[in-house]
Amino acid sequence: MPDLHCSFAVLGTTDNPWADMHVLLHAQMYPPFRRGFTARVAVLVVLLVLLILVSFAYLTVTVRDVRRKGRDIWVMKVVERPAGRYLALNQYLIYPSLTVALSAVWIAYVAYVYSMFGPTAGNPRSLFYWLTLCWLPFFALLAATTYSTTSAANLASRGRQPHSHRLGPFTSAAMFTILLPVLLGLVLAIGIWTGSRWHRFASRWEEVYDFLGQQAAAYSGGALDPARVKQADAMLGARCATAMKAKDALLTNSIVYIVAAVVLVALNLFSGIYLLSTLRYIDDRQLIVPRGTPLVAPLQPLPSSTLNGADPTLADVTEAGQPTAAWEAAAEAEVSKLKVHRLRWDVTLFFMSVVPSCLAFIGYTAWLGTQMIAIMSDAGKYEFATLGMIWIYAFVSLVCLSALTIKTLLSLRLSARRRLEPVPPSVESQSTRRYRPTEQVRPRDWAEEQEEYGVGSQQEEWRRGDYSWDEKRGGERPPNE
Repeated sequence: MPDLHCSFAVLGTTDNPWADMHVLLHAQMYPPFRRGFTARVAVLVVLLVLLILVSFAYLTVTVRDVRRKGRDIWVMKVVERPAGRYLALNQYLIYPSLTVALSAVWIAYVAYVYSMFGPTAGNPRSLFYWLTLCWLPFFALLAATTYSTTSAANLASRGRQPHSHRLGPFTSAAMFTILLPVLLGLVLAIGIWTGSRWHRFASRWEEVYDFLGQQAAAYSGGALDPARVKQADAMLGARCATAMKAKDALLTNSIVYIVAAVVLVALNLFSGIYLLSTLRYIDDRQLIVPRGTPLVAPLQPLPSSTLNGADPTLADVTEAGQPTAAWEAAAEAEVSKLKVHRLRWDVTLFFMSVVPSCLAFIGYTAWLGTQMIAIMSDAGKYEFATLGMIWIYAFVSLVCLSALTIKTLLSLRLSARRRLEPVPPSVESQSTRRYRPTEQVRPRDWAEEQEEYGVGSQQEEWRRGDYSWDEKRGGERPPNE
C-alpha cells in the first residue's frame, strides 16, 4: 500500500498501470477493515442507544424525585450569597440531557462512517466536519460538568473574608464564560478550519481517483502517454501537498483540544478533590447519637430551681443516675449525614465520568494529530481513529450513569423503608413535665426529611402545641384527650 508521497512513475509498466494506481489509491482512503466491521458498528450503535435509555431513566428518576419533594425544576439559576451572586448549574439534569444529545449525534456520525467505509464507499470530504460535530457536544458536556463541580466546591469553601468564598462572583462568572462560550467557540472554529483542510485534501484525492479510473478504463495496452503520466504526477503531487496541510491543521487542532482537555482535568482534580474533602470533613463532624443515650452534658449554668422543687443539680439525671441528653436534633443530623454521603457519591461518579474520559481523549488526540499518515496506511488504526474514542466514552458514561441511576433508586427505596420505621420516643428525666409536645416525638422537619428522599407527597400533619400522653410515664391525662 503506497504512502502519500507515491508518484505514478514508480510503478513502472505493468499490464494496466492506471488500474494498479487506481486500486492503490482507493486502498489509501478506504483501507480494507477487518472482518466483522458491520457487526462492530451494530454493537456500537446498540451501546449508544442503551446509553440514551439509561440517561432517560436517570433523568426520569431525578425529575420525579424533584416533583415529589415539591421543589422547582431548574437547570440554571443564580445563587444569592453575602459575597454576591453566583451562577449554578443543576448537574443532575444537565448531565443526562447532554448525554442524550451527544449519543444521538454520535449515532448519526457512526452511520456516516459506515456509509463511508462500508460497502457503498461514500464521500470522504465531510469526515472532519462530522468529527467537529461530535466533539462540540462532547466538550459541552465535560465543560458543564467541570463548571458544576467547580462551582459547588467554591460555594462550599470559605474565603479570607467573613461570609466569602475562594472565588468571587466575578471570577466565577469569568470561569463560566471561559469554560462554555469561549471554549465551545474555539472548538467549533478550530474544527471547521481543520475540516476545510481535510475537505481540500479529499477533493484532490477524488479528482485523482476519478482521473485514474478514466485512464484505466481507456487503456488498451502499449506505451503510456507521457502527457497523461505528467498530468497524473501533478495531480498526485497536489494531493500530497493538501494532505500535508491537512496534517498540519490536524496537529494544531490536536494541540488546542489537548490544552482544553488538560484545563478540564486540572479543574476537576482541584475542585473535585476539594469538594470531596469538604464533604468528608462535614460528614466526620456530624456526630449522630441515638436519643436517650447517656451522655456527659455540656457545661452550662445550673437552674436556680425546678418546677417540682427538686434538687437543681439532679434536674437532668435519670433514675439510674446517668446524665441524659435527649437530642432532638439526632434525626436531623442523621438526615444531613445521609445527604452528605449521597452527595459524595454523586460528586465521585460525576468526577469519574470526566477525568478518565479527558485523559483518554488527550492520548487519542495526540496520537491522531501526530500519526495521520501512518493511520491512513493501516486498516486497524484507521478504524480506531474514527470510532475508538466513541467506544471508550460510551462505555465509561454507561457505567457512571448506570451507577448513578441504581444508587438513586436504592436511596429512594431506603428512604421509603426509613419512613415506615417507628420513631423511638425520647428519654426524659423524671423532673420534666408529663406532657410533651409531639414535635419531640417526631422532628419538626420530619416531612422535609421524607420529602428530601422522595418517599411520597403524603405528609402527616403534626400540629404545633399538641401533646401526646404515655400511661407508663404516669401523670394526669391531658384535658380533652
